[in-house]
Amino acid sequence: MTTTRGSSAWRAAHWGPGCISSVIRSTYWIISSGKIQCHQDAVSAFRALGRVMRSHSYHPRRDVTGCYNCRPITGGTAPSAHAQGIALDVNWDTNPYRLDKVVTDMPRDMIQEALALKTIEGVPLFRWGGDWDNRPETRNSNYDAMHWEIIASPDEIRRMILVPDFDESKQNMWPLLTVGERGPGVKKLQNMLNETFVHPTYVDGEFGPMTEAAVRDYQTSRKLPSDGVVGLGTWTALITKQPQLKDTDPSPHKMRGQTQG
Repeated sequence: MTTTRGSSAWRAAHWGPGCISSVIRSTYWIISSGKIQCHQDAVSAFRALGRVMRSHSYHPRRDVTGCYNCRPITGGTAPSAHAQGIALDVNWDTNPYRLDKVVTDMPRDMIQEALALKTIEGVPLFRWGGDWDNRPETRNSNYDAMHWEIIASPDEIRRMILVPDFDESKQNMWPLLTVGERGPGVKKLQNMLNETFVHPTYVDGEFGPMTEAAVRDYQTSRKLPSDGVVGLGTWTALITKQPQLKDTDPSPHKMRGQTQG
């Protein structure tokens, strides 16, 4: 049995046997694209992929996008990467599985940028099913353009994910942030929170318990869902410098479908 990175044996050794629901987490991974169910240690990797997609104005649609699925690999008996919660199928109606050629609506430069995501050791985060070996000149046995699969280990991912700085004027670049994220994007969040004087936090680029507490207090003060997740609503309030709301003020948050704090 091969232990090559990305093989069934490698996935089992690093990500477990599959179909273990206790490690699967329902989480937002990209602003305005709803939740996915994935391995708890894969969240930051999928968010990094989401940031690339949003920067190219590519929109995963929640009704045709999914991650965790307790099933064997196609044509085999070993657990699929979906069973381990480390593979994501994106817009499967416009990125179909085929045997003859690649059919995809994903921009080529976006694909290459996503494939260039690497750990601190230089290990690629993902492989793409539309070109399994990332060599367009070679023939593949199948083309699964919807499929993005993590090929880094949980330890490598924990050491890798850095949220870059971003332009406040470009909404599609606002990162989705929560506990465990780090980098310039988190430092920007901490500075903005401190400017509100709601709950001070260290400006260290690490989204830890103190930053989470500051986020929750800020969300409560603006009548946003106090979930500790910095999504579209929280960024909008921070960037537009929305004032605190009194108890008698109406909430700006409207529960219409799936929304984010």
